[in-house]
Amino acid sequence: HIETFTGGRFSLALNAKDPLCYRRLILESSGIGLERAELKAPRLKWEQECALKMQMNPEQFHREWLELPLFEGLGPWLKDKLIEQRLQENNRAWSEALLKFSPREHPYFLTALKKNKPEVLYLSGQLDTKYHQLGEQLQHLKLAQHLFHPEASHNIHLQDKGWVVCQIRKLYVAMR
Repeated sequence: HIETFTGGRFSLALNAKDPLCYRRLILESSGIGLERAELKAPRLKWEQECALKMQMNPEQFHREWLELPLFEGLGPWLKDKLIEQRLQENNRAWSEALLKFSPREHPYFLTALKKNKPEVLYLSGQLDTKYHQLGEQLQHLKLAQHLFHPEASHNIHLQDKGWVVCQIRKLYVAMR
């Protein structure tokens, strides 16, 4: 079973709510929310269109979704495996989750990161331009240690689980 999740945003929300309990975060290609309110309405429109497509023609939706630039590094075999898995799942629940767990529903977490200053390990794939640039920005602001896989895009854990595990192990060894 292959998993993808929004655990990064969930971790950021926990840190924002209770910074003393959530002082260390490991984020993989995680967004930090939408900075400006005017970005939220177009995002909602796009997400509603995606949710409708997902319910009307799930296979076509998943194929188009995995053609987004951030999934560039996923090979055809992995994309087919993800689509096969998604088609066995409840597409209505997925479309509802797309709307409910949207970045437009969350606060802009950069503010909390600056205030709470948790230790952050940010992992990204260099082929995933959006999240790679975010990792670079967070490192430049001294809000994260950014490590990137040079041949991966989004979902690094699907493309090279060993690399992700290795980076996390190095972090734990360094914390001792």
